[in-house]
Amino acid sequence: MKKDQTVFIEYGTTEKGQHFMTVMQNGNGQRKIIARVFREYDQENKKTKYIAKDHQGNQIFADIPDLMGLKKKFVENGKQMAYAIPDNPNHQHLKDKDQPDTEFPEREKELKQVRTKNSDKDKGQEISR
Repeated sequence: MKKDQTVFIEYGTTEKGQHFMTVMQNGNGQRKIIARVFREYDQENKKTKYIAKDHQGNQIFADIPDLMGLKKKFVENGKQMAYAIPDNPNHQHLKDKDQPDTEFPEREKELKQVRTKNSDKDKGQEISR
């Protein structure tokens, strides 16, 4: 049995406001993104701050000053964090896409008419034996 593994994917270039590292937890044949890490330069202290956020945008491990400490926390707690994340965090978003668009009911009627017209046309072309 393969041990659970925490994987850090660091990106070479990022724009301001974008994350530069993705933290994933691999285990049980699944990969779950447990966090995204952002970096900001603190002008007062002349240091880079690292901020980790979960899939909902909440900050994780606020008291860790450096990147190595942050990575260590993810390795120690990654498995528990992966259990807390739903299998498909975008499920609600995908579910909303499946619902008909209620803003344009007349368009829905047109689409239904086109669909039924095509199916009636196909029925007329059937060959009876």
